[in-house]
Amino acid sequence: MLDFVIFAITAVAGLIGILLFFYFSRSTETKPVSSASPTSTIPRWSAPPADIEKGDLDVMMKKHGSLHQFLLHLHDNGKTPVTSFWWGKTHVVSFCSPQAFKESAVFVNRPVELFVGFEPLITPFSIQYANDEDWVQRSKCLYHTLKGDDLKSYFHHFVQIAQEEESLWSSYTSDKEVSLTKEVFPMTIKGIARTCFGDIFKDENELSKMAESYHVCWRTMEEGVPEAGSKRETEFLKHRRVLEDIIRRIIQERKEGEDLQELPFIDSMLQNYDSEDKIIADAISFMVGGFHTSGYMFTWMLWYLSSHPESQDRLRTEIERETGGERGDRLKEYSLRADTFLRQVQDETIRLSTLAPWAARYSDKKVTVCGYTIPAKTPMIHALGVGLKNKTVWENTDSWDPDRFSPNGRRGNDFCPFGVHSRRKCPGYLFSYFEVGVFASILLSRFEIVPVEGQTVIQVHGLVTEPKDDIKIYIRSRKED
Repeated sequence: MLDFVIFAITAVAGLIGILLFFYFSRSTETKPVSSASPTSTIPRWSAPPADIEKGDLDVMMKKHGSLHQFLLHLHDNGKTPVTSFWWGKTHVVSFCSPQAFKESAVFVNRPVELFVGFEPLITPFSIQYANDEDWVQRSKCLYHTLKGDDLKSYFHHFVQIAQEEESLWSSYTSDKEVSLTKEVFPMTIKGIARTCFGDIFKDENELSKMAESYHVCWRTMEEGVPEAGSKRETEFLKHRRVLEDIIRRIIQERKEGEDLQELPFIDSMLQNYDSEDKIIADAISFMVGGFHTSGYMFTWMLWYLSSHPESQDRLRTEIERETGGERGDRLKEYSLRADTFLRQVQDETIRLSTLAPWAARYSDKKVTVCGYTIPAKTPMIHALGVGLKNKTVWENTDSWDPDRFSPNGRRGNDFCPFGVHSRRKCPGYLFSYFEVGVFASILLSRFEIVPVEGQTVIQVHGLVTEPKDDIKIYIRSRKED
């Protein structure tokens, strides 16, 4: 989930800049150039780095603009399933084919040096940096709170949030231009805040304070790591403390209170974690994921549905048929099902938007993938975004077609946007499907989403893919039809 965030601004250059800063400022701490050589030569393995210190990262940003676009180039839009490049002084291997994803799915550990740029916000204690037994124990503690009965227990929160938005949308005139992102993100912020952290976030002031501080922290990271002692660092640390203090207050209330609202996520950490630092770090990490994954999934979904009214009408018909207009158990079960046109729309949204472009793992031992021998501890990037646009796998890759995910459509290792390992895929993926499904079902039953003409919507690829500019839509009550 993480991932996680109100991204109203461009993330790519800042994120890569942070990664570069931390990589080179900690060069004595990162592992050296791999000395082993594969027995079957990986494409580009013998190619020297573009820069002895920065590797290929400058080329990545200056020529291609993002890691995803760089990987598209290296993989030749899917024609080269395995390739390699230099991340600073470290050799990195990248996979984009279903077979490579399948063969590398057994690797669980994450190469910390590729994600260290998020450390100023989520701190070194985050589960994002946990591996081996530490990750196993923490994942057991947390993952069950985002599926099964615990996930279903969040339903009434999602309905309430959607109804609050429904009331707001009802006040709009049919010719009012609305910013899609600004409508969607408050919903997903409330979704993660109320379900995982409790009634404190029913107070709009508390919610606004948390959102503002997150804004400042993320904007600071995007602009580049602030110099020690600078005003920017002081401002960043002040707002990070706001986030930490909110979590500490929730922890204290959970420890001291009686007859409290059930909060599986935070309570599970309190019962099982051995450090408050880890609780705070993972709380902030899951906040980030809950904001941006769900927020941009819903943003892109509504954009595609507004641009393809036949899909919007078809989905609305299914919603009305399956729920009967009710907002109880029928809606709950419908939003959880994987055999619906709703899920097809969600999956095609994820694919076409390239929602999460990449993930990464490593193995402590030498391994073989697609006939190539990968030296021990070599970071292995799963180029998920390349896989989602792989022309050797998908037809008409740049076209909207939810029916490619029909029950007879393509699945399995062809489509693994939340990660290729069943145990270390994004822990909140079911949460996102469920939350967005409930929101869409309630709002599309009442409103038609229409695009403002003349827009050019451009994707910007960071850790999550977002629109370059605000997407403008009209929200029209179906009563006007």
